[in-house]
Amino acid sequence: MFGGRGTLLKGEVGTLEQVRLSAINHSTCFLTVAYQGETYLGTLSLDDALFCRQISDLLRHHCGESLKDIGSLDVP
Repeated sequence: MFGGRGTLLKGEVGTLEQVRLSAINHSTCFLTVAYQGETYLGTLSLDDALFCRQISDLLRHHCGESLKDIGSLDVP
């Protein structure tokens, strides 16, 4: 995840702010994450467009939550 002066984030840090599906590649979504007053953009690329939409919908319901908490979700 890149952002804030070219800084690279690693791990489950920050708060999920926004999830958007790519208008070009429907198996890719973009994640906007806030961390220590900076904004970062990450890309999630999957092999299946339907699964990408389902994951995007799930993540949208968790905007405003920490990535650590989101990473601990039990997904059926």
